[in-house]
Amino acid sequence: GSFGSNSGKTKVLLSGKNWASSSGIFVRKMKNDFTYKNLYSENEKQKNAELFQYGIFQEYSRKIKNNQLITVSTWFQFSDREIPKTLTSRPTNAYQIDRAFRTTALWKKFINNGSISVKTAYFDEFLHYVDKNENFCFGIQLQKIIF
Repeated sequence: GSFGSNSGKTKVLLSGKNWASSSGIFVRKMKNDFTYKNLYSENEKQKNAELFQYGIFQEYSRKIKNNQLITVSTWFQFSDREIPKTLTSRPTNAYQIDRAFRTTALWKKFINNGSISVKTAYFDEFLHYVDKNENFCFGIQLQKIIF
């Protein structure tokens, strides 16, 4: 057993005289089936602890005047994780799925020795937890606009 971690990411940056853009993706998978000593000093293999995640992001900035900048950023991430038992609990068959979508917009004006900025954001987040052994299921979704 091991953490069994595999991951990868890539990012692309492009820019011109008055603009810049970056995009990227990532993916990660972990087995997490390592061996550890339990409370009775016996070797035990971690179970129900796998993780799978991926995400993408995009950011675009544009200079709209000599002293003004607009930036828009977007990010999406997905996670599927098994929830292992703790040292003092019985074995579990639980898992959790998370999904997050976030976007922000920024306007900035540079003046003398400082700047003025206005930023807004939108978040859409979802969490779903299931424990089949306990016949328990919980989900929550949050959508928020911030000015």
